[in-house]
Amino acid sequence: MKRWTVFILIFAMMFQMVGCKDAETDIEALSTPEATLQNTPIATAEAQESLNPSICPVQTEKVTAKPEETDNKKTEPPKTAEPKNICSLKVDCSVIFDNMDEFDEKKLILLPDDGIIYSSSEAEFKEGETVFDVLLRELKNNKIHFDYTSSAMGNNVYIVGINNIYELDCGGMSGWVYSVNDEYPDCPCSQYVLSKGDRIEVVYTCDMGENMG
Repeated sequence: MKRWTVFILIFAMMFQMVGCKDAETDIEALSTPEATLQNTPIATAEAQESLNPSICPVQTEKVTAKPEETDNKKTEPPKTAEPKNICSLKVDCSVIFDNMDEFDEKKLILLPDDGIIYSSSEAEFKEGETVFDVLLRELKNNKIHFDYTSSAMGNNVYIVGINNIYELDCGGMSGWVYSVNDEYPDCPCSQYVLSKGDRIEVVYTCDMGENMG
């Protein structure tokens, strides 16, 4: 009886040892990457893609340089500046030299040597401006005294004095008159609309302009 008991114990121990070796083999097999990938469906697919790139080849886009676009538009020629509106302006009091006996002696110092108070051959003006507009701007820009009166509406200007030489300073019929292109308009200077190339003269007269055309 004892022999059978010993035999059974020996047999049980041998069976246990064989079982342990099989278990170790299974554990080792499961611990390898291949076994893990085979027993995990998702991991298997990902592993196959990484281990075997030919299964899902990566498509690379070919980048081709585009030819530079050329500007086919014709270069527009530079715009030429529109011609300016130019007129000439002269302010003249030289007639006083012929009437010195009537001129106020206190103002002799105001008389220019040649009697020309102001002269410009290139006075600019805008479309629609008048003789008065140009006269006022030119004298003001050159700091020359200018005195005038105007009606309430401002469209009837009368020249009273230029360079501190006033009407009646050289007799009872003296004063300032204006001409355009050698003609004396019958309207105030604030109503005479200028044209390109006009020649303006503002002159002092001692006889109400009778000695002028």
